Amino acid sequence: MSDAFFAVNRDWRITFLNVEAERLVGPAGEVLGRPLWEGPAGTVPELEDRCRRAADDRRPTGFDIQWPTDGRWYHIRLVSVPEYGWSPCPMG
Repeated sequence: MSDAFFAVNRDWRITFLNVEAERLVGPAGEVLGRPLWEGPAGTVPELEDRCRRAADDRRPTGFDIQWPTDGRWYHIRLVSVPEYGWSPCPMG
């Protein structure tokens, strides 16, 4: 998969990420189990609010953001996974 894909649990802690996602949020060994907002995602204006609103609505949603580490624009797609949490995917 050439898109970045990662998953978070209900506490917004990163539970999975592929190689492309590591390029954006950090090495798995450093970010797994940590809240998504502690890394680069925490510096994206309104990202946390948008993600939390989507979680409250419990509906898939998507939006574009500019990523702080490389300045590129990415499309974020949030999909709820029952009994697991949220999967922001793909980014590319």
